[in-house]
Amino acid sequence: TATTAETPVTSTTVSTDKPVTDTTATTAETPVTSTTETINTTQAPGEGDVTTTTTVTNIGGDNETRTTTSGDVTPVETTTRVYAIADVQSGYYFNHDPRTFEAGHVKSLKLVYVDEDGNENAVDADMSKITLVEAAKGATTPMDAYSADQLDHTYLVNVLYDGVQLVDKDGKPVQVKAYIGVKGDANLDNRVDAGDATSVLVYYTALSTGMTTDEVLLGAINSTIVENPELDELAAFLADVDKDVYSEGNWNTKKDGRKVMNDDATTILVFYTNMSTDETNRYVGWNKSLSSREENMKNSLTAEEVAKVLAQGGSN
Repeated sequence: TATTAETPVTSTTVSTDKPVTDTTATTAETPVTSTTETINTTQAPGEGDVTTTTTVTNIGGDNETRTTTSGDVTPVETTTRVYAIADVQSGYYFNHDPRTFEAGHVKSLKLVYVDEDGNENAVDADMSKITLVEAAKGATTPMDAYSADQLDHTYLVNVLYDGVQLVDKDGKPVQVKAYIGVKGDANLDNRVDAGDATSVLVYYTALSTGMTTDEVLLGAINSTIVENPELDELAAFLADVDKDVYSEGNWNTKKDGRKVMNDDATTILVFYTNMSTDETNRYVGWNKSLSSREENMKNSLTAEEVAKVLAQGGSN
């Protein structure tokens, strides 16, 4: 950024108890012990002469006005470069989330000011001035950023500070990654069907045998999950269906901090069934499915039962 130094319009009042003697003042013969001096300096930015008008009020005496004019003033160009040092984290979102991306993607931020001599001064940034905008569409919400055609579920989100794109020391834009998918879509094919219920049930069964979350891929039938561990985290986020967009901390909770269980599989299957019959609104469909969750837990399907439903095909 370049700034131009300009002569401001100023009004300054100075008080002093020094004796003042001025041969042009009407009270010059009588030194005074206090004066009030008002100085007004005017100049159009970058134009013409600087005119200074000085009015001296002598305590107990008369007023005196002096006017001086200097030559043209050449604006001074200075350049300061700013780059960011940011500690960022990824996050996970439902594709129906209408809220802005979480500012918590940026865990910490310093702004480094570099003057024309190369001197650096780092300051902590005001975190309230951070905004996040998805790079491809300029979207500020997961709902607007999401595209069903984007099968890698990965969205780059620019980090802005006070509306200005931040860059790192190398001049590259500071960005975070947002992973966006359809609620209940455990195998990440951008639809919810019985196959997702099967994926969750197989995952839960594996954990029940003593395997760890690191050892079991939730949506293993999707090869992209194997290639990108972050997508396995997204699958766990989407499969943990008793959580919603307003559940505190849900957007960045990792797989090992979740309880993806057989009742999640049953709830997904109930949702799929509702959407395959008489329901067309996904919000209503999820509300219906989740409202019967306790009953679902009592009647959670086995892997064999879910497999039978899967064989029937179809999706929402």
